[in-house]
Amino acid sequence: MHDCLTKALSDLSIKMFVMEHIGKILGLCRGIFWMAAEAKVNKKRFRHLAERVKALEELVEAIKQRGPGQITQNVNRALWKISFTLTEAHELVKKCGKTKFVNLLKC
Repeated sequence: MHDCLTKALSDLSIKMFVMEHIGKILGLCRGIFWMAAEAKVNKKRFRHLAERVKALEELVEAIKQRGPGQITQNVNRALWKISFTLTEAHELVKKCGKTKFVNLLKC
């Protein structure tokens, strides 16, 4: 009985963690959208990036709607990769958003 309870609590904590992670991903999406909309240079590239991020956001929202019980290991792994990619994109957009036009090509 103890093992069953431990496994159930472990599964629950993993699912709660995944749902929190989904919240982080959606927050990163909103941040990228906002920074892309506020961009003073390279507006077309930032708009294109925002469109790609929108597709990822829609996918993550669909996963969220299915609920934590439907998240397989493969989906969880994909969420981690999406999170990593969006974190890097968020940092890059933030960096490039602060860069003067002359230095923007380095971004």
